[in-house]
Amino acid sequence: MSSEPSPARSEPSIESLLERNLEDVAAYVRNNLDPALRAKESVSDVVQSVCREVLDRKDDLSFKDEIAFRTYLYRSALRKVIDRRRYYLAAKRDVAREVALQTGDGDVPPSPEEATEALDRFEAAFAQLSETHQEVISLRRIFGMDAEAAGQRLGISASETRKRLARALARLAVVMGDHHPE
Repeated sequence: MSSEPSPARSEPSIESLLERNLEDVAAYVRNNLDPALRAKESVSDVVQSVCREVLDRKDDLSFKDEIAFRTYLYRSALRKVIDRRRYYLAAKRDVAREVALQTGDGDVPPSPEEATEALDRFEAAFAQLSETHQEVISLRRIFGMDAEAAGQRLGISASETRKRLARALARLAVVMGDHHPE
């Protein structure tokens, strides 16, 4: 046995954190990219752009844990989706003015107006929720935290976090007038 001290445990690099979270951020972007944007930008292009920006800033970034990194990563992805949406909805590039092509099988994706309307409806409903409900939905569904991590961030137990999430989602459904036409 040697008497050398054991090597210090190093923090994971930004590259390794990105690699570990790549599939999750792709799923997050896929869920937040409305159909009008999807017609112009692929999920992989948006994710690649987010990763490039994170890597460009890596020397200036420092995170206390992987949850803090994931929070930063998801916020960066959301900002990218919002920026791309603004870009394509600018007057000269307004996707609402484009004419959708018919596909061979007769399926037509939702119109950009319908997609924008749905997003606006969600944003308005989300804004009507209490700060507590907004926070629990954001931590669990947007940032992908498990109940225990979100509970620690909120200062409550994991079971209370699950209960709050259920109440928050139910309230969101009511505010949105969530009904399914038959």
